[in-house]
Amino acid sequence: MASQHQSRRSVRGGPPAAPSRQWSTVGQPTGKANYRPMTGMSRRPSRQQLQKPARQDSIPEAERNESTPDQNEQPVQPLPNSKKRYSYGQPSDPRVAAEMAVLTEYVKEKSLMSTMMTCCQAVLQRESLPYNPYPVFVSWMRREAERFHMFAKSTKSIQATLTSKQQSTTTPHIYGVKGHSNAWGLEAVINAVDPQALKRYDWLVEDETPTKLVLSDEQQEYSGQILVAMVGPAAFTGTMYRKAPSIDIRVEYVIYGPDLPTALLIFNSCISEDIRRHISADCPHRILGIVVPRSQPNENELWTVEQAREKWDDFWDTVRDSVLQKRPIVLQCMFLLDEETAEYRIGNKQFILHFVETSENSQQERFRSFAELPYLTLYEGIFLRKAHAETYVMTLKRLQETTNQSGANANGHRESMEDSLASLHEAERDDGSDLVNADEVREPIRAKWQRQIAKCHPVRDALILAHLTFLLALSDRSVQGSEVRIELYRFLHSTAASWYAATVLNSALQVLVTTIDQENEDDGKFLTQQFLEYKTKLLTAINPELHARSSEMYILHRNLGNVLQNMLIPDPSDASKVVLKALDLNTLQQIQNACLSLQLLLTEDAMFFFKRLNFKTLVRGCREAFNMNAAKAADAGKKKPQVKSTKSSNSLTAQTSSPAKMNHGVEVKEITQQKNIVIDVEEVKSFSNWPRIMVTEAVLMQYMVDIKLDQVWHEYLLELLTGDHLPPNPYPRLVTVLRQAAHRMQLCAETNASLSTKLLRPDQTKLVDRINSIHGVTSVGAYGLSPRTLAGLDAEPSGFIKIAKLMEGLTNKEVVARRGQFQIEVSLAVGRGCAFYGRLVPYLITLHLYEHYYIRGNIGADSDAIQLYAKLLYDNISSLSAQNHHILLGVFFGGGSRYMSEADLVDDKATFFSHVVDAARKKEDIHLKIYQPIGWRYLRIHKHFVLHYLFVDNTEDRHECYSPDDPSSVCQSVFLSQAQASAHARGGGAKQLGNLESATNLRGVNEYLSKEIEGALDGHQVMPAYQHILCKALVNKDKKLIADAWRALHSLAYQLDYIQAINQDLQDLVRYALLFPGKLIKASASSQSLAKGRGNKAKGEAGPSSQGPFNDAALAKFASVYSEKLTSVLQEPCAFVPSSLLQVIQDKLQTIVDVDNQTNRQSLPIEQETISTLKEIWQLIHPVQDWTSFDVHKALSHHGNGFISPQE
Repeated sequence: MASQHQSRRSVRGGPPAAPSRQWSTVGQPTGKANYRPMTGMSRRPSRQQLQKPARQDSIPEAERNESTPDQNEQPVQPLPNSKKRYSYGQPSDPRVAAEMAVLTEYVKEKSLMSTMMTCCQAVLQRESLPYNPYPVFVSWMRREAERFHMFAKSTKSIQATLTSKQQSTTTPHIYGVKGHSNAWGLEAVINAVDPQALKRYDWLVEDETPTKLVLSDEQQEYSGQILVAMVGPAAFTGTMYRKAPSIDIRVEYVIYGPDLPTALLIFNSCISEDIRRHISADCPHRILGIVVPRSQPNENELWTVEQAREKWDDFWDTVRDSVLQKRPIVLQCMFLLDEETAEYRIGNKQFILHFVETSENSQQERFRSFAELPYLTLYEGIFLRKAHAETYVMTLKRLQETTNQSGANANGHRESMEDSLASLHEAERDDGSDLVNADEVREPIRAKWQRQIAKCHPVRDALILAHLTFLLALSDRSVQGSEVRIELYRFLHSTAASWYAATVLNSALQVLVTTIDQENEDDGKFLTQQFLEYKTKLLTAINPELHARSSEMYILHRNLGNVLQNMLIPDPSDASKVVLKALDLNTLQQIQNACLSLQLLLTEDAMFFFKRLNFKTLVRGCREAFNMNAAKAADAGKKKPQVKSTKSSNSLTAQTSSPAKMNHGVEVKEITQQKNIVIDVEEVKSFSNWPRIMVTEAVLMQYMVDIKLDQVWHEYLLELLTGDHLPPNPYPRLVTVLRQAAHRMQLCAETNASLSTKLLRPDQTKLVDRINSIHGVTSVGAYGLSPRTLAGLDAEPSGFIKIAKLMEGLTNKEVVARRGQFQIEVSLAVGRGCAFYGRLVPYLITLHLYEHYYIRGNIGADSDAIQLYAKLLYDNISSLSAQNHHILLGVFFGGGSRYMSEADLVDDKATFFSHVVDAARKKEDIHLKIYQPIGWRYLRIHKHFVLHYLFVDNTEDRHECYSPDDPSSVCQSVFLSQAQASAHARGGGAKQLGNLESATNLRGVNEYLSKEIEGALDGHQVMPAYQHILCKALVNKDKKLIADAWRALHSLAYQLDYIQAINQDLQDLVRYALLFPGKLIKASASSQSLAKGRGNKAKGEAGPSSQGPFNDAALAKFASVYSEKLTSVLQEPCAFVPSSLLQVIQDKLQTIVDVDNQTNRQSLPIEQETISTLKEIWQLIHPVQDWTSFDVHKALSHHGNGFISPQE
């Protein structure tokens, strides 16, 4: 329906034909907007075929004989005779009628039709219509799916939940809930708690309450009180939170005595005793670590118990300094919440000191509080005992009295806490307000929360922001404050909040992994128990069997389930139980990053329903109020790599990319640039011959017909009707259907027949050697044994020719024809579908080359042949190393289970020979991993080595191949010369197979490929499966499979595979530079300027290598172009990536390239932190890669031509 123009192009229409008098009975494709040809009755005039390209970027004019009417004149032709409208007839079968009635009522009850119509109206009201509107539909319906959870309760019901009947006490400001004795605090806070839900914490708080002060014999004149409060989300369990993500307990010591230093020692002793109790065998709780604030603001230090023991004096000096700075000491714990179910919950235990100085020589008490702010606990939580709440208020009242008496010091300055109360001279102020509610108390507390808000990311830390905002809104009695609390309630009951609560245990597991001995039986059992709890919570939160879920959550649930299950093994002592394998930190971090990707998506959907709230505005306002830089605030307390450039940018590429556009493979612009195509409604209307009274509706109706929304909607309703049950929430399934429709719209513009005709060129293949059955594409020098696969070769300059150039420097030309009793031939072939790069496969991720060694000898001499083979490999690798044209990462044996670097080969030649012999005997793969500089990138090349031993047995030629069996390799191998192809025909086993086109041989190839396809799909490797499907399609000349394989390999899913592979390449190269720093050459400024100029050099051309193949400027350029491509792919509408995830990734990308302001020279930091950052980016994108591949596969399968895995 459209063609492309400029960056943001519109579809302009020539004057279409007047409506036909007759409607066609056989539908025809209506242009590129039609991703499937209509097979039913068309609803457009038969003559309105958009086929005359009157001008570029236009809707082609229809064929017609009449002249185009003037713009101001009505069409002279009569209107068509309209067909009778379709009307719904009641089914005659009572059962069918009953089912239809149920479905009709269901659609009406769930507002499906009205919601979809509203969404369509929002799209159709635009001046420019998107070529592919399905991403818009997906975003809209995804929010409707979340609305089901967030609006399950009415506003009145939420208001009732956040309101409780209170009872006052004799102590001012302290209130409780009528009928309950376990919640006491400020009126505004108590109003939002559920005492019944808090009862589950009674045992825990009681167990965590110290019984008395720890006093030595010399300290008996000291006394004190211990007050315990619950703060944080747990205090609002049952109201704002279904299940609080953490439990925070605050223990406040009030110590009476004559001397502050001694009081500090007592306080340290109390903390020390608490730590000892937690690490004892009798304590049911587990301590993870001790967080001690450092001298710098926003900096904390985590001490393990072992570290504290080793550096006891240093640890307590740090604790003492923190107390004097009025920053609390925190124990990170795993609290046992329920003894019967053994449920643990992560939490913190905070310690705060208040000191009352008493002296026999003075009747006055001097009070000094080391709390961060006065009355902070009252504003952040509740006390579970009334006496503790009352004592807390009466104790802090001394602070005001002490402030009145002490006055200013000599310099006119006060301590920060006392300064906030200096103007209060009485407990009851003249204006009637009291101390607790005074602005001098409330404003510093609000400022503290606002500073915490300023440090948060508006989406990634949305759940933290929600809690802080709720605390700020508690004291707001206005209508707006009530609305904010209701919005926060809904947000904290969203899928995003449930998912966040399920993921927080991951951080505790990471600490446990680094602090406990997994070999210890008790520790191992505890770790297994917590891992199983984490697994259950994580999978339950998005379980598609409990709640309807869209495809992204379904896929993540499936993949996480597999990963987590694979980390468990049966218990040797009890087959009914499982035990945890050795748990490593990297696996937990990978799972957490995968969870973060979904968290950001769910959070953005939930935040859409904010009306009063806007976290981005809130965070920005707080940062401006406290003069905090965004990056500094977001990374407060974290060490961030230094970037020398002072330029501000949203992405790395804006800083470092050159104006020239980098080429990525052989992309189809009609697909990659589809997001820029729009349809200008007014311009189409101006060329239309429809009557003015109906022209708008006609154009918009034609648009809706072209995008085939009616077929998608029918598909969705049919799935509902044929399902086991009608889901309570119908929108997640609709989201999945629309996601897949978006990919079909993007990929299925052409029919299978027309697409396969463009892709296959059987006439380019000729038989060049009848004896050995060698066929060739002589125009590009490509030869092989299968004419079927050669028909898919791209003979254009951007295709196989580039592959041929890459192979030239890797061919082994130094092998002599005879060594002793053995005759030797060598040939190099392209394999694994890499020869199809160009027209069929757009990206070259890894170039797989197969070097075949044909050794002919006597029967029984195979052992000597393998030794000779090992020597030939060693000589070839040594020769490549000496040429210094490639980066040799090393040799991998047996699928990567064993590895030898380039340096290992020099130092330990015997081990290399041993590995080669062992791998050949086991028929395992042996390959050399190489990186070759080509233009802006380093191309990954795997050079596989294959041994064929030929001998005569009883006058029969025999062949033995010492590599993994692959019957399809003979069809996929493409050689650069007829001589090499003939050598392979003679020595590669083809002679023994006979006619490769025979039914028997084709059956063997098909069985092998089918098995590989099923295995890849079972392992959720969708794009590798389609590479096998492409080979199978070529072998069988299956036009349908060829078309679908092409679509899959040109989809967004394959683009994601491509950029993920580049990410791994960067990790490999940085790791290589760390291991072998002498290999990385520091490029001069002049050479870097030359490198910039060859950014658009053809893919098959390598740049100058006078300075060696590995230099820092080229590596930095590689990273910069990767960043640009990654950003571009994630911004694709069909990627469905939340903007916050893109921002998080861009923030990480900015740290992996340094730019010197003086020389404008780029460099990639060669450090472990760079590898870690790249790995985090890879892990964040991996879930998007998985669910995009799933959607593409299902979209193509539904299209009717896809290869469907057995389990589907």
